[in-house]
Amino acid sequence: MDTETALSHLDKHAAEFNFPVLDNAYVQMAAARMSAFRSEADWALAFEVLGYSVNEGTYVNDVYAFGSCLRREGVLESAVVLSPNPEQPLIDPQTEAWIADWSVIVGDRVHQFAPKRSEYLAVGVEVPEYSGPGSLGEAELMRFFVSREGADQLFMPEAALQEALVGCNGLRLFLQTQDWQHPDVADEEKPSINVALRSLVAALNEGTQELFRPGRVNTRWSLWDVPVED
Repeated sequence: MDTETALSHLDKHAAEFNFPVLDNAYVQMAAARMSAFRSEADWALAFEVLGYSVNEGTYVNDVYAFGSCLRREGVLESAVVLSPNPEQPLIDPQTEAWIADWSVIVGDRVHQFAPKRSEYLAVGVEVPEYSGPGSLGEAELMRFFVSREGADQLFMPEAALQEALVGCNGLRLFLQTQDWQHPDVADEEKPSINVALRSLVAALNEGTQELFRPGRVNTRWSLWDVPVED
C-alpha cells in the first residue's frame, strides 16, 4: 500500500461526510473502537461507534470501514446492541418518565442497576440531585453501562467484524484500540493530518505496530457530547 494514497482515500470520504463523526447529535456516543487489518496486498480500517440513536430510539453500534479491498465503504451497518428488559421497563407507562432503577439486556444476559447519584457522578454521568423517575437520560444510561461494565461486550467480535469487510480476503487483525486521537471531520480536520491515522497507515504499510502513535487521545464521550435540540 502507498501511505499518501491511502490517506488521500480517507480524506475523500471525510470530505463527503462518509466518515465517523463522534459529535453526532443523532447518535450520542458512549464509546468508540478502531481496528486495523492488513495482508501483504490489502488493508482495511474499521471504526465502531456505540451510542444512543435519537431517531431510532435504540442503542446501536455503528460500523464504518475503509480500505483497499472493500466492495462498500463508509457506514456498513447499525446493529442494536443493548435492549430494555421487558420485565423492568425503562419508562413508566403512566407518566412516560424514566425510572431510576433499571435493567437492560445484552445478548442473553440481563444487567441490573440501582445506582446512587454518587456512582453516576464517579463515571462522569450528570444526574440531578432528585434520583427518581426521569433523572436519567437515554444516552447517559449507555454511558453509565459502558463505564461500569466495559464496552467490549457491545463491540463486534473479531470474526463478525472480519465478515463485515466484504470483498477482503486473507486480512489479519493488526491493531485494535479504544484510545486514539480522532479527527474532528465536522470541523474539516483531514485524516491525513491527524497524527493517529497518519501513523497507523504508515504502520500498516510497514507491518510494524510500533510506528503507531495514538496522539492526544480524545475518544472519551464527554469530549464530544452534543446536547439534543428540542
